[in-house]
Amino acid sequence: MLGKLETWRNDKVSVITLCQLEIICDELSSTCHKYRTVNVSPNRVRVEYSNPDEYGNSHPMVAVFPAYRNGWNITNVVLEIIDVLHDNWNGEGHQAFQGILDFDISKTNPNK
Repeated sequence: MLGKLETWRNDKVSVITLCQLEIICDELSSTCHKYRTVNVSPNRVRVEYSNPDEYGNSHPMVAVFPAYRNGWNITNVVLEIIDVLHDNWNGEGHQAFQGILDFDISKTNPNK
């Protein structure tokens, strides 16, 4: 039985491969907004976002995602941001990476 302040919770976590994450970064990147994977370790993947200011300074922020390897040595990435490094949006830097979390990978062309 639930207590007075408890609610039902059903979290669904999305997991994609590192290759799919790199495709998402390429799809979201444009002339100014750049996304790219910068560091891959056995348990973390870092994605850099930069949007240069009018002087050409990029001021990149880095989102840290949990990762793990499966039995075929393929890196899987959990789409949940653990931390944002170099956050220059006053604590709101995670919003720059929301496009990655919301991206529908099924609508990309795998033959690109």
